[in-house]
Amino acid sequence: MAADGLNDPSGDDLHTGWDNLGRWAFARDIGGASPSGGFVTDGAGPFLQLTCTRRHSAQGVAYHHEIAPGLAGWGPASMLTQSSIASGDGTETVTIRCALNVDASATVTRWFIRARAALR
Repeated sequence: MAADGLNDPSGDDLHTGWDNLGRWAFARDIGGASPSGGFVTDGAGPFLQLTCTRRHSAQGVAYHHEIAPGLAGWGPASMLTQSSIASGDGTETVTIRCALNVDASATVTRWFIRARAALR
């Protein structure tokens, strides 16, 4: 990240709405695709799924996947990696799925999923 002239991980030097660390870690600076999410259904029910591009083997960066019943109260979630495809440019496109069936909770009617990068 510093090699690309980004010294403040929490700054938004380009005013894109992404902090410098997130923009770099998720390859937004080299045209990485926007993260996309949705539901996938198999015999066990509907699951939250997220696909994102991220730097492969980014040193000093940890990727976290979280869920929440609203846009606050994010917490770690048990995730299953569905696929990881190297792009040949130092990035990979990863698809993860929440291990929890979204119908399993009778008290929560909606779920949100996100990927987050943090410095180690």
